[in-house]
Amino acid sequence: MGSARIIWGEQRTSQSLNPLLVSLKGDHRSTDNGNMGAKETPVLTLVCPHCGEAFPSMMQMDRPTFATIRLKSVLEHCSACGKAARFEKGDYFFVPGEGQS
Repeated sequence: MGSARIIWGEQRTSQSLNPLLVSLKGDHRSTDNGNMGAKETPVLTLVCPHCGEAFPSMMQMDRPTFATIRLKSVLEHCSACGKAARFEKGDYFFVPGEGQS
């Protein structure tokens, strides 16, 4: 039997609470997924022509998807210096990520 709680002046048991609220409150999963054998997710990356720093593209997708799309002159902002530049498909490359899902 669930514990009683006072919500908006009413006493309710955990079984009578909204299941979404209960599941969100009880969700203590880590964002790093615990490295449970997952492969690293590659990060679509660019090199800024202004400062020379590599930075992640605003578009993130997997390699097969990237291989099938057509890109023409995409405007991206460098996360290091903040300047904008236009990039062609050939300017993009993948680097190992941190296991994001």
